[in-house]
Amino acid sequence: MFTNFTPGCHELSNYAEEAVNEVKRQAVAELHRAVTAAEVKATVAVTAERARLEKVVNEVRAQARQEAFALLNSQEDSTEVNFFK
Repeated sequence: MFTNFTPGCHELSNYAEEAVNEVKRQAVAELHRAVTAAEVKATVAVTAERARLEKVVNEVRAQARQEAFALLNSQEDSTEVNFFK
């Protein structure tokens, strides 16, 4: 009489398996979100570091250019002075 209302072992096993599979799906989805967030964070960090390094390289190039021009100007000045003496 109550057997229609009471799940059997097979039904309980199926229910438990479905519950475990749902937990697995949720865990995989959460892992996917975490990996995606980490990839975005890494991309932002790499982009920022690349921009910082590019700025430093440009500053060093500009400084080297200025020093080279200053050196050339000082050599030209010293050549002119020696030439006219």
